[in-house]
Amino acid sequence: MLRSRVATVVLLVLAVAACGHDAKYYATRGDKFVAAKQYREAVIEYRNALQKAPMSGEIRIKLADAYAQAGDFANAVREYQRGADLLPNDTSAQFKAGQFLLLAGRYDDARARARKVLDKNPRHVEAQVLFANALAGLKDLDGALKEIDQAVALDPQRSLSFTNLGTILLSKGERERAETAFRNAVAMDPKSVLAKLALANFLWTTERSAEAEGSLKEALALDPKNFLANRALATLYLGSSRTAEAEPYLKAIAEASDAANLRIVLADYYISQHRTDDAVRVLREASKRRDGYAAAEARLAAIQYEQGRKKEAYNTIDGVLKRLPNDAPALMLKGRFLMDDGKRDEAIAKVKASIGADSRYAPAHYLMGMLSLPADPVSAIKSFNEVVKYSPRAVPAYLELARLQLSQGNTTVAVQFAGEAVRYDPQNYAAHQLLARTLLANRELDRAAQEAQMVQTAAPSRPEGPILIALVAISKNDLPAATKSFERALATDPTSLEALTGLVQIDLAHGKVKQARGRVQAALERDPKNSRTQMLSAAVAAAEGDSAATEKALRSAADADPTALDAYVTLARLYVWQNRLAEAQREFEAVAAKQPKSVAASTFVAIVMQLQGKVADAQRKYEQVLTIDPRAPVAANNLAMIYMEQGGNLDVALQLAQTAKAGLPDQPEVN
Repeated sequence: MLRSRVATVVLLVLAVAACGHDAKYYATRGDKFVAAKQYREAVIEYRNALQKAPMSGEIRIKLADAYAQAGDFANAVREYQRGADLLPNDTSAQFKAGQFLLLAGRYDDARARARKVLDKNPRHVEAQVLFANALAGLKDLDGALKEIDQAVALDPQRSLSFTNLGTILLSKGERERAETAFRNAVAMDPKSVLAKLALANFLWTTERSAEAEGSLKEALALDPKNFLANRALATLYLGSSRTAEAEPYLKAIAEASDAANLRIVLADYYISQHRTDDAVRVLREASKRRDGYAAAEARLAAIQYEQGRKKEAYNTIDGVLKRLPNDAPALMLKGRFLMDDGKRDEAIAKVKASIGADSRYAPAHYLMGMLSLPADPVSAIKSFNEVVKYSPRAVPAYLELARLQLSQGNTTVAVQFAGEAVRYDPQNYAAHQLLARTLLANRELDRAAQEAQMVQTAAPSRPEGPILIALVAISKNDLPAATKSFERALATDPTSLEALTGLVQIDLAHGKVKQARGRVQAALERDPKNSRTQMLSAAVAAAEGDSAATEKALRSAADADPTALDAYVTLARLYVWQNRLAEAQREFEAVAAKQPKSVAASTFVAIVMQLQGKVADAQRKYEQVLTIDPRAPVAANNLAMIYMEQGGNLDVALQLAQTAKAGLPDQPEVN
């Protein structure tokens, strides 16, 4: 109590002392912190000054400058706007506000600020360029080009005007004229870092990364600590799989600013390189800063979880949520932990809370999409669409959307989504594979062949390329070429079931049953309990007319994978054809009695009962199977059908159908 009273007295004294200082006092302190590059401290002092003089436009502009230097661009934009509103006749304030509004993508507002400057000074070249860039953002490229031409006319020796001219021309698709403008900008001012950066960006955009790298290094030679140049060069190396070379530039970015988020970017780099100790060291430093605490602690929790230290991971993320209960990334991360631990309902609750805290947080929408798969594809599509709405370069979301649309037969849409994934990540091997498959499904065979060849060239020692080339050949009815490619895939990876299946199907189509049997037998010797290989064995046995071998293979397939609906259906058809349903029921009841936990045996008893018209007995048996395994998809699917046909509880039937969908996402019967 005594300590509490003393603390209260101290606070009162401080408050009284604070009342004695005016806005100028705090603004001067802020200026000193800016001079010392202590931008976070400067922000505090300028905010103190604004409490004394809230209508001071000059202090608001200083606060905006400090926010910008600290890397807090959202607050910088807001304060530049407020400052400019309070200083309507200050062209410098209007111009700064316009520049940051342009960076924020608020092109209409940026254009309005530029217009205010030009009304005061029609020969203000920077404002003319700002106005042009705002028009370009609004897609008025002809208007933008006109404004840039005027800026060049006002000051023909100004390199920045040529830089912006190049940007507009590039947007219009006039690459040669754009390159001339960018090179003119550099020639006019060889010491302009901005001009070299703009040229590098053009070269990078036109896929001339080696030249872009040279221009960026020239920019850094002029200004080794330049934030944009370091960031661009780091991004270039990361984007071209030269990750080790990115480190010094990422470190330079982190050291050049007081912003914790840039240290977290460096930590993310270390995580991607599996340099966990370095990542932890950087994250511990960032965690001590107020603006880095939540993000750094979340990453530390993720590292702990990945290392198997789950209890620590939960404690760490719960610590963040105790201090910041509405932190969207922390809520999402806990949801991910819960999902990985099989606690789906709890995970959904946390992810919904994350979206409630920040509806624009794309990772939470992505995780919600993954939680919806495969039972609820409609909700999954909705979630993944939200991801690309708020994060247009989110390649994993485009891939999921492409797969979902492909599974639903929307091949044209699937091609579009897969194409977006490739456009945003041209080096993504999985994206090219998926694009090839969507093109095949959409009967765009020439494009599919190009993509298949690209996959083959990118990874000649993997089976995916030859498999895709074989599928294209089949679509063109060139079975010899398909056989050759499937055999190449199988030579590359003897365990490839897709290549094996393709070869067996071609063999059987040509009556080469013995050859097909040899292929399947070799695969079974490597993996005798593989359900899909057993299904191939059954197909070969059926082609040989050996019903006993067919039955044996189908039973093995069902035993190896109780979710193998094809095995159950084919075996049931065989018994119906042989008129052996009663015998089959007795036999599988005996197996189920010996193996009461066998989902496969009990499921087949129920199927045979259903085929004999013993629906009530089948219903009870399916219900028994679901007590053994509540997620048994075949039993759930068939029981849902019985409930529907017998007028049972449709809500329960729907839940069962969704359970079946989760286990058998690609089966048409379940859909």
